[in-house]
This record gives sequence, C-alpha cells and structure tokens, in this order.
Amino acid sequence: MAKAMHLMIVFCAAAALSACLPRCAAAVPAMGEEPLLTAESVHDVTWMPDSRALAVNTDRALVLVEPHGPRILLEANGALSPDGNRILYADATGRLFLQDVRDGAVLDLGLAGAHPRWAPRGARFAYYSDGRCPAGAAAPYCPPAGLVAADLEAGELVPLNPGAGPDGNYDWLPGASGVVYFDNGELGIARADAATNTLLTRVAPFPCPPEAPCQAWVAVARRAPRAAAFLFNDRNKDGAWDSNDAAALVVFDTGTGQMLHTDPSAWFLSPGELSAGLRPRGITWSPDGSMLCYVARDAQGFFLMFLPFSGDMQPLVLRTRGRPDLPRWSPDAEALAYVLVRDDASSPAGAMSELRLVRFGNEPGSAADAPAAR
Repeated sequence: MAKAMHLMIVFCAAAALSACLPRCAAAVPAMGEEPLLTAESVHDVTWMPDSRALAVNTDRALVLVEPHGPRILLEANGALSPDGNRILYADATGRLFLQDVRDGAVLDLGLAGAHPRWAPRGARFAYYSDGRCPAGAAAPYCPPAGLVAADLEAGELVPLNPGAGPDGNYDWLPGASGVVYFDNGELGIARADAATNTLLTRVAPFPCPPEAPCQAWVAVARRAPRAAAFLFNDRNKDGAWDSNDAAALVVFDTGTGQMLHTDPSAWFLSPGELSAGLRPRGITWSPDGSMLCYVARDAQGFFLMFLPFSGDMQPLVLRTRGRPDLPRWSPDAEALAYVLVRDDASSPAGAMSELRLVRFGNEPGSAADAPAAR
C-alpha cells in the first residue's frame, strides 16, 4: 500500500475503471512523487481548464500549483478566473474586488458579499450577497441577501436564490445558464437566463453551530445533465446529532429533475467529530458525467468512492493512509486531485493537508495501487 500514498497512484490494474474513463491526448504533467502542496488546511481546489495547473485556497493564500511548482497569487482566499488572468476576492469588510494577475491592478466591484465563484466560461460569476448596499452604489448593485449571478460584460446582477443560509453551496450549470444550489434545506436549480427556480427536494437541515456550519456540497457534471449533492439531514428532526442522522448523497438529472441515486447515509459523524468541525467535503464528476467520485466512510475509515453511472460497472474504492478530502477530476479526465489530511503533532491544528494526484495512465501498477470493487 506504500506506493498508493505517492503522487503517481495508477489505476491501470483496474481494467474496468480504465475502460470507462475517456482517453485524451493531453497528459497530466509529471510532478514527482512528493505532495504537490502542503498546508495546515486547504479550503478548496480548482483545476484550470487546460488541466495543467490547480488553483488552491489554503489557510493562508490562493496558490497556483503548476508543473514547475507552486506560486502564491494572493495573500488571501480568492477565485481564479478560467483564463488565469483575474482573481475575485472579498476583503475583511465583505467588499468584492477583481485583481489582474498580470499587473496587480485592483478594481472595486462595488458589491458586498462572499464566496465568489466563476462560471465555466469566465464572463459570469456568482456570490452570496449579504444584503448591504456599499457606499455610493446604485440601486441595481444592491441585491437582497442571497445567491446572486453577476455578468461582467453586461453589467447585470440577477438574484438566484434569496436568503441564503450558512449551509449553502452551489455549482454552475454548463454554459453558465444558471446554478444548482442548496440553501436552508432546499436543493434546487436557479436559471439566470430565465430567472426561474426549480425546487428539487427539501430536507430538515441540521442546526449546526454558526461558527462551524454544516455546509452542503454541490457538483455539476461539465458535459452531461447530471448533478450531485451532499446534504446534512436531521432525519428524525429532533434538533440533535445522533446515530439516526447522516450526510446524504443525492444525484439527479439537471434537465428533468429526476432523482437518479440516493444514499441516505453516505457519511456518518459522531457528536464529538461534529463538534470538532469535521464535515464531508468534496464531490466531483468525471467530465463526461459517467462516474462520480466522493469522500465516503465505513467501519474501516474514510476513502474515495467511485460510483459509475453508465454500463455495468460496480462501485470502486480507493483507500489512503489518511483522510481524503476535496476530490477534483481534471477537465481532460486524465487525473484526480485530492487533499490528504494526515495527523501531524508538529502542527497547531494537529494535522496537515497534502495536495496529491491520482493519475489515470498506462503505467504498470499493482492491485494495491488500484481501486477495488466494493
């Protein structure tokens, strides 16, 4: 199992998995067998469209991890545009700014909110408005609190879902036509172009403490009408976390709203783990939507689950020596980036986070390197 902990974890021993993955001419750059990046914590990971670099938000900065090594782009968390030229970020007061990576020029967008995220094409972004109207801003730039889509080219703001809660999360639909969102116990689709919302399902959200909210996680397939979400669900509605509660996995068709798969207990947490802030994070689709990867847990511990949605494949499992987190499939389907959280007594937090890469290739591998059928 030792080799499985290195960067070049190969999957060719799992012939079924290799057969289901699309093959592309572009190759993931060889980056060595050490972690691509190590930090006390990692908040998010995003592939660049060419699959040759990763934008990583750590506890200290926005870092671009490239084949020749990492470099800091911003001494704060931010969202790097798909073309790699602009960064969206919120300052300590909640005001949104746009920074040019090339010359460092900063533009005050005159918007108040948090958690900006670029659409796949980069002309639009979404963010959570806090409902404030920045000094000097015109009325159209003062949307109500909630999820908002902003069009930089048209200069327009479109409210997508009002009154967003601390459990909220979202991901863009292909073509930037709207988002799949989860807020205040509601999972739905908000279409920016048509200004319509479709409610898919409603759950009883667990009342987590404000300082450590039970945030949902949402992922949309880039080239298929599929989406998935992790939802914290107080299933017995008693307002307390117990053995009857879990984080559920929901998979659905974004075109029809039809539910394709549900797992009511994909993740379990003990009350102590919940109080310590442990949360299920990370869910990702292969680019063609044929397979879903997410962090799961059983009696043996945490692992990466590969759940197929085409053919007759069985679910596959990849176990690591540490807790996997934030899996992200590369746009060219050649690799899967993920964060490995490992105990480290030298860290103030008692753990360190390593950015690692699972590479889908033709290199010979042993059974220990490959996911096993569940």
